[in-house]
Amino acid sequence: MAYNNHNGVMVHGDTLYISGTHVLPRDAMDDLLIPMHMVHHSERYQQASDALTHHIHTVVGHSLGGAVAVRLAEQHEHLHGRVYGAPLARMRPNPRVKSFRHMFDPISVFDRSAQIRPHSGWNPHAYSGY
Repeated sequence: MAYNNHNGVMVHGDTLYISGTHVLPRDAMDDLLIPMHMVHHSERYQQASDALTHHIHTVVGHSLGGAVAVRLAEQHEHLHGRVYGAPLARMRPNPRVKSFRHMFDPISVFDRSAQIRPHSGWNPHAYSGY
């Protein structure tokens, strides 16, 4: 859904969807902020934050969008997150964020709190198959 929008975010009902890396080179540069725990300085974070209203209760993100969704959920106690293939290094789960990753996904390999799903395609980091 969000991948079809030029800014990578989309609101549907009470849910904010946030896409992963798809606009190069901008998103690739923002990807470098994730390991330094500075995703809140990324353009995707700013776009998602601008789209956030009090009607939104859930943030859903894939990859870069997952890192943004987790950060938003950490900063706003009313938000719940659902992230897929996010480049996170978490040892224990956040009760308000459900995390999923495909087996053998190199991007989300350090998210130890994620539920692991099998993937049958050629790209284990793909958004499809959850």
